[in-house]
Amino acid sequence: MTNHHHHHHHHDDDHKVGANFCNILLSIILPPFAIGVVVGCKKEFWICLLLTCLGYLPGIIYAICIISGAHIHD
Repeated sequence: MTNHHHHHHHHDDDHKVGANFCNILLSIILPPFAIGVVVGCKKEFWICLLLTCLGYLPGIIYAICIISGAHIHD
């Protein structure tokens, strides 16, 4: 009897750090696009787009907050 334990352990913890760094870099350059990549075209994307239009810095801060918290909800 062979026990086939298919544990879906995604070994992308180290990959996530790299992705996070890239995402944060992206959220500094193009905040709404970064959110679109990470969470998809949801209300966060539009809020970020609005914040970026109102003032570039709020959009960046918002994008970084969303992206930093995005992997927690997975």
